[in-house]
Amino acid sequence: MHSLRKKKEEPKLPEKSVFLLYLVIELMVRLYLEGRIVLDPMWYVWNMVYATATYIMFRILLSLIKRAKLAGSSLKKIDKMTGEEFEAYLGLLYDRKGYNVRYTRASTDYGADLLLKKKGVRTVVQAKRYKNPVGEASVQQALSGKGHYDADQCVVITNSYFTPAAEALAERTGVTLIDRELLETRQMYV
Repeated sequence: MHSLRKKKEEPKLPEKSVFLLYLVIELMVRLYLEGRIVLDPMWYVWNMVYATATYIMFRILLSLIKRAKLAGSSLKKIDKMTGEEFEAYLGLLYDRKGYNVRYTRASTDYGADLLLKKKGVRTVVQAKRYKNPVGEASVQQALSGKGHYDADQCVVITNSYFTPAAEALAERTGVTLIDRELLETRQMYV
């Protein structure tokens, strides 16, 4: 029989950089107390600033490399992405075309994964990275997101295709559908 009680959560360790900073400070204090080093506060301050700046630059460089790899993704790579990676990929493409891109929280997106704005026009994007054809529920979700975010238009983008029911509903409601072939040619800008 399964217990309905919640599992006791394990205490979370601090972020690696904070933990490493703590270890460095502790080591410096111990060495000072043992008389092995003489503290010149400004030397340590500048070294910490240098180390922090180096860490930040390294993170920025990694982010740029990741974005460059993501932007050059083929359909084969897109098919292997997670849903979140697919959303990030679409956001990057729209960002490069001059759109202001905002990502919604996965748990409370109200039918919109991306919120786009360009020249005063607000657009919600429902991203579906599926193996099977996308049904009319996704069109309904996009319409819901359009209403919730007070958008001017809505789009459903997939790496797959749409069912005839989804296409019919989209035509009646004015939802733009972008399927695998339009995605491959990157003719997906509204």
